Amino acid sequence: MPDRGALNTKPIQLLAAAGRLNDLLFASASIVWWANDAGEFVEEQPHWAAYTGQSRDEYRGSGWITAIHPDDRGAIVADWASAVASGSPYFTQGRIWSAKHNAYRAFQTRGIAIRNEAAEVKEWLGAVIDLQDTIDIRTLLARTQEDLAGSLSSLRMSEARLREQDQQLEREAAALRQLNRLASRLWQTRELAPGLDEILRVTTGVVSADKGNIQLFDSTRGALTIAAQHGFNQDFLERFAEMTVADCSACARALQSGKRIIIADVQADADYASIRATAAAAGYRAVQSTPLIGHDGSVLGMLSTHYANPYQPTVRELALLDMYCRLAANFIMRVRMENEQKQREEQVRLLLREVNHRSKNMLAVVQSIARHSMRSNPGSFIGDFEKRLQSLARSQDLVVNNDWKGALIEDVVRTQLAHVANRAGDRMVIDGERILITPAAAQTLSMAVHELVTNATKYGALSAPAGSVRVSWAFLHNDAGKQFRFAWVEQGGPPAKRPSRRGFGSTVLETITARALGASAVLDYRPEGLTWHLNCPANRITANASSS
Repeated sequence: MPDRGALNTKPIQLLAAAGRLNDLLFASASIVWWANDAGEFVEEQPHWAAYTGQSRDEYRGSGWITAIHPDDRGAIVADWASAVASGSPYFTQGRIWSAKHNAYRAFQTRGIAIRNEAAEVKEWLGAVIDLQDTIDIRTLLARTQEDLAGSLSSLRMSEARLREQDQQLEREAAALRQLNRLASRLWQTRELAPGLDEILRVTTGVVSADKGNIQLFDSTRGALTIAAQHGFNQDFLERFAEMTVADCSACARALQSGKRIIIADVQADADYASIRATAAAAGYRAVQSTPLIGHDGSVLGMLSTHYANPYQPTVRELALLDMYCRLAANFIMRVRMENEQKQREEQVRLLLREVNHRSKNMLAVVQSIARHSMRSNPGSFIGDFEKRLQSLARSQDLVVNNDWKGALIEDVVRTQLAHVANRAGDRMVIDGERILITPAAAQTLSMAVHELVTNATKYGALSAPAGSVRVSWAFLHNDAGKQFRFAWVEQGGPPAKRPSRRGFGSTVLETITARALGASAVLDYRPEGLTWHLNCPANRITANASSS
């Protein structure tokens, strides 16, 4: 066989005659190789040596197989043996060592048998093509495609998330707009019931609830009572009409803890066992209860929402619920404050009317005192008038100090006797039940006792060292019902004599007192001493009667 050290032309000419594949072979091959008819390298293989780095001694014969990756050698040798035996075109692939890359690289090799005129195989000519860059590019493309597909998928997911976020923001914005509109309407509402009804209606909608109720807390009784409800039957309303911390419901637990309670499934909640049947009849499986807290930290009430199926409210729903609960708490506080305010204004109006009424009565009494004092004794008018006004002022002080509820009859008597108490000492005896009398009765009795003590000091028992006065009162029962009796009894002083003319004192004791109290008033001038007895129905003098 001719020497091929410088790329002999004979095989090339044969290839050209067979199909002029020379240009294609050299253009497409990384290695051109040739072998004898037995399939062995017997001539120099400059392309093989340059690519694999093997010497001629290393690749001679079948030594070339050592440049093939150990894992691929068996299959490649089998393919080569089959082609040599049959003379068929040779094709195989695997990994071959590259001296330049210092690594195994993927390849494909093809070979064809060169025959003579008798069709006998004289030698083999083939080419090895390095596919590694192509594989790397394909791998890179595949990976790029995968990355691109992943990026597109991530982009689509991101777009979906953004759309969901946009929708979520729009829902929250809509809920906030609804909250603002509700707050504006509530600002115009002055009654609790319609305002709480609207708060509940909107709240159950924004948190996807099927039913709900708002309860108000009565701190004096420690109980929650339903003030607004949506969707419940009468049995439920009666069962939960009033709840305390001793109950096992969600609202009772929330009241006890001061925090929101969520029961995602009442049928699975052990503490709810005793009222599961009521919940089932009312048509709910889940419930949440949130306390309505005032600015001072006090519990104002409870807002509860109920769900037909087991349900756990979302974070968004709970955030919205908190805002509506704050709105409800503010509304309750404002309405209550406006109603304390209305009550105070009404109390002020009542007080002003009462003051006006009492002022007119007082002026009438003062005018009467002045007129009668002038008539009875013009010469001592100023002194008598001042003393009577002072007596009237003392009775008013008693009533005012007791918030106009009246005065104790003992205080009325002692106040009028105070200016002579030190001088009279134990010659004055006061005895009677503890009775709270009306402001009008206190004023009337004060005037009467003032006239009695003035007369006793000037002309009666208290004008003499041996004289004494006994003042007593009590409730009695007779055919006319419960009666009040007051008695003034003097002893040991000068004999009592009826005055020659009727003065202001007699008018007070016999006429004014009787008229004011619907009483019988008897002034008796006895030799042993003056007495005055007053009898009237008990309801004309006790503090639960009218004060007009």
